[in-house]
Amino acid sequence: MAEPGPDVQQYETSLEKALEHTLFLRKKDQPMSFCDAIWEDVAPLRRAILAQPLLAELADVSLPPESFRHYMLQDSLYLAEYARVLAIAAARAHGRGTPRILGRCQFLLRQHADLFA
Repeated sequence: MAEPGPDVQQYETSLEKALEHTLFLRKKDQPMSFCDAIWEDVAPLRRAILAQPLLAELADVSLPPESFRHYMLQDSLYLAEYARVLAIAAARAHGRGTPRILGRCQFLLRQHADLFA
């Protein structure tokens, strides 16, 4: 595989900065919140995911067409299931979070439909 171009390097750098930012948002003297602890625990996994060749190939448009088709098919299956889970969560939710969950579900379903229109 060729060396990543400037766009891919910029993409990787911005993702790494975003990851680091989420880990260091809290002040040093504050106790770690549950979310902070989870983000810290999954940081190595997120770095490994961001280092996958697929992401670099997507970013620099060098991913072979058949691999891209496979990726899109898998992504559409994921989005359909994720939207279903969000719909179930919205149906069971009580309170202010319900509209946000439903909005996210509607957004995902619209994206999914647009991909295959």
